[in-house]
Amino acid sequence: MKEVWVGDGERRKRYILCLNPQEAERERQRRVQLLRELDAELALLDNRTGDHPKAACSLMASHRFGRYLSPGWRGRPQLDPAKIKAAAQTAVNSPARSSRASVCAPRRFVFTRSPVRPAGAAAA
Repeated sequence: MKEVWVGDGERRKRYILCLNPQEAERERQRRVQLLRELDAELALLDNRTGDHPKAACSLMASHRFGRYLSPGWRGRPQLDPAKIKAAAQTAVNSPARSSRASVCAPRRFVFTRSPVRPAGAAAA
C-alpha cells in the first residue's frame, strides 16, 4: 500500500494505492504476448527488400508497438531492451489518472479516498 497526496493546502486529497497482484500478472502476460507478435512482425520486415519499407514507419508510429522500438543502424525498427524494461516498471507503478468516484480505477489498483480536514476542524 502507498499513500499519495495530491494538491496543496485545504483542497489537497489523500489516496491509498493498493497493488492487485493478479492484474499485474495478467498485464505481464499480455506484454509477453505483444512482444511475441512484435518479434514476428520484425522478422517479416527483415525479409522485405528495399531500403526503407512503409511497414517500418507504421511499426514505429504504432501506439501498440512503437513504445518498445527504436530505430536500428539501417533505419529499421528494432526491439529496445531499455524501453521494454521501462514499460514493465511503468505498468506496475503507474497510478490511476482520475480521482472522481464515477470513474473506475484500473483493475490492477484499488483507490480509497479519505477526507482531509484543515487543522483544528472538528469531525462531523
